[in-house]
Amino acid sequence: MGRNRIFMSEQLPKSVRELVTLFCADYWRRVRYINDDRSNPEIVEKYKEINEKIDKCLEIVEPALRKQYLLDIGEGRGWEKSPSSLSISKRPYYYRKAQIISNIAKALRLF
Repeated sequence: MGRNRIFMSEQLPKSVRELVTLFCADYWRRVRYINDDRSNPEIVEKYKEINEKIDKCLEIVEPALRKQYLLDIGEGRGWEKSPSSLSISKRPYYYRKAQIISNIAKALRLF
């Protein structure tokens, strides 16, 4: 039996990486739309589904770093410019970030 394959972000097609970046960048706008009283219920359900999938993929990271990883992926920041660089070293940061990007792409069925 083989191990589950983890696609590093360099191995994913560029278009898939860009889509994951856009979904992460749009996360907080969807949260605001979900909480708005005037929102369309069908769209709210779809947005909740997308955000739940992203949240589930972020569970591999410590709770204190989840929001930061989401922002880093959405803004395209690396370890050098990330505030989480104070609490995690470079290699594990990029490995976890690649895992999260890969898991989000799988969860949203982008490849």
